[in-house]
Amino acid sequence: MNISRMVKRIKMELGIYTIALPIDDIDGFIVDIIKTITLPVFSMYYPHTEKMYVDLHNWECKEHMATYDCFMLPEFTNRKLLYIKDINYDDRSLSGMGYWGGGIPYLHGSLINQMMISNAGGQLVASMIPKLTFKFEHPRTLYIYNLMASYNVVIDMAFEHDQSLQSIPPTAEESFYQLAVLDVKMNLYSTIKHYNEIQTAYGTINLNIDDWQNAASERKEKIEQMDNEFHLDLAQLIYV
Repeated sequence: MNISRMVKRIKMELGIYTIALPIDDIDGFIVDIIKTITLPVFSMYYPHTEKMYVDLHNWECKEHMATYDCFMLPEFTNRKLLYIKDINYDDRSLSGMGYWGGGIPYLHGSLINQMMISNAGGQLVASMIPKLTFKFEHPRTLYIYNLMASYNVVIDMAFEHDQSLQSIPPTAEESFYQLAVLDVKMNLYSTIKHYNEIQTAYGTINLNIDDWQNAASERKEKIEQMDNEFHLDLAQLIYV
């Protein structure tokens, strides 16, 4: 997503692309709205996610208990960490514990027998190694429970999108744009609602921004819609 193209599209949709509004730098004004209002809110619902492969021995351990370990996450200077989506063991460090024949010294017989033995072995390993659970305390404290099999884990991290908007995927561009339009409408309306018309070299132009006054309520509906869809992108709930 290109922020300059988005600003141009918003101005064209609002009918202000060729009109000089009583704002010194309208492009900069719209960019500020997108970066300070739209981007942080959108990122909470549809964050930029990255998988981090971590050897927890390299992280500062604040507390080591029988049921949990408490770690201090590194500082992310160039981006804002919002929350942790999920934590799992790194499969590369669990060789022979999650695949056919894992933990079974003698694997022989027909393919069906092998499948039966591997299935039983998988259930045995699953009961021996419970699912990792965690609790994240903003900004950097992470509690990991049931950390028994390995200190090598894969952490799904949710970050705020980059202010260049380059991290927003194409599938989410339209949703971001819809929220940005409402934010721009709402803030522009509060700024220029005192002007009924403006004088230009071509004569007097009526702004006709009455339809913008509903932007706040439309934005509220949009946020409610995102609230209802938010849980669909979260990690699956696992019952044990």
